[in-house]
Amino acid sequence: MKTQTAFRLEKTLLDALKEEAKRQNRSLNNYVEFVLSKIIERKSHNTTLKAIEEVRKDTNIKTIEEQTISKLLESSEKDIENNDIFSHEYVVKEIRSKYGL
Repeated sequence: MKTQTAFRLEKTLLDALKEEAKRQNRSLNNYVEFVLSKIIERKSHNTTLKAIEEVRKDTNIKTIEEQTISKLLESSEKDIENNDIFSHEYVVKEIRSKYGL
């Protein structure tokens, strides 16, 4: 569901946004929503990369069976569908405690 809101922007910024929206054949609203969503996606992507890097650096990692990973991924997908998304620190901590890592 979309919610209407209002922002105060510098005229030069608003003009630049309008120009770029026009260049991309988008409405101003659509362009601003697109840009903001990309920023949020990038932040989420960076969090995932940090979690992967942290796990790779851990020298005490044990092998986990493929079936266990599948169950973990299914659980994670359900969390994402329900918007129950946690920080990478929480996810790493939960995986370590659940599997004795």
